[in-house]
Amino acid sequence: MTSFDKPSDDKDEPKLSDVEASALRILAGRPHAQGELERKLRKRDYPDELIAEVCRRMREFGYLDDEQFAEDQAAILKRKGWGPRQIGYKLGNTGLDDVVVDEAIANLGSARDWQEACRERVRSKYRCEPGELDFDGRKKAFRHLKYRGFRESTIRRVLFD
Repeated sequence: MTSFDKPSDDKDEPKLSDVEASALRILAGRPHAQGELERKLRKRDYPDELIAEVCRRMREFGYLDDEQFAEDQAAILKRKGWGPRQIGYKLGNTGLDDVVVDEAIANLGSARDWQEACRERVRSKYRCEPGELDFDGRKKAFRHLKYRGFRESTIRRVLFD
């Protein structure tokens, strides 16, 4: 029997190094939450035990840090004009724990900071101060701001006070 006749079972089973290499390629593109990374590795049909070990190693090396990821992504989304509800929704979709998401949003600022972010979104979108909008414009802005994830109480203060 030659080496060509042997079944190639070794090549069919992924090794830890294969999963690790895939994880590093994924993380090289942009930071990920652990849940996102796990989901992407599962799509490549890697075994759960290898995925868990690779994620442990990535955390150990400092390549995975859910708290830092949540803080960074929340700040980016706020700068892009998203409100706390949409930020929470978007971060939750990455597989982050609710406690981590809530803490990241809480660290973004006070109610006054969110009012200013809401006001800035109106200025950016409508090219005017919130008080300059007519009644129909305010209704339209209200719907837009609610879609962007701002709380109704914050929107009312910005548009109607």
